[in-house]
Amino acid sequence: MTKLKTTFVSALLSIASYATASTELYNFDDNQIPNGWTIRSVGPGSNYGISNGRFYSGSVDSSALLGTNVSLTSEVNNISFDWDGNLVKTYWGSQGQAHIFDGSGQTLGFARWRTTTYLLGTNVEFVLSNNAQTSYTYADVPEGEYSFQANFARGEIQFTGSIAGQTQFERTLATSTLDFSLVRGYNLYTYQTIGPDVWMDNLSVQISAVPEPATAGLLLAGILVVVGHRLKKTEA
Repeated sequence: MTKLKTTFVSALLSIASYATASTELYNFDDNQIPNGWTIRSVGPGSNYGISNGRFYSGSVDSSALLGTNVSLTSEVNNISFDWDGNLVKTYWGSQGQAHIFDGSGQTLGFARWRTTTYLLGTNVEFVLSNNAQTSYTYADVPEGEYSFQANFARGEIQFTGSIAGQTQFERTLATSTLDFSLVRGYNLYTYQTIGPDVWMDNLSVQISAVPEPATAGLLLAGILVVVGHRLKKTEA
């Protein structure tokens, strides 16, 4: 039994190592654009940048993209963004967003919150898209400082937000057309018309290659065959 446990644990460790990942962390505390990143305005206003340890856009009518280019291996099938930020409700509109783009700069997928009380009242609009499919949902979630996660996977895009560990929204778009081989970069986006700064901070970007369920099953089946073969040899 001891040999079985030892071998099976080794098999499980082999499965764990089959999923690879890289994680990058950015806290913006030095008020500098991260090395290899760029920031640019996409609105008429000029009140944007990295200040007070945060990436932000503020009044009036300011919006900006902060992003970088990436080179992915063919095995990558998941990109996850985690960040702290605020969600504010303003009359003319505010937004926060994470998205991935291709070599020409065209968006391949995004997850966004949007408020505009003159159109939506107190509701917040949540938009998930891979360009071929787009999901719009609405909910009257509170303003405040959130922990956000936007996860882009081969089978779905998921967007969640929580305050002090309590989930306030969770949205999922099932998709089969998100092609990670086309991904050449990602951006964060903030937008504010008139109101408090919309900001993002403490960004974590994880790029991973997770085995598909069928592949993982075949791998496990092969390992179990090896385990059985070794046990038979031991018993003999």
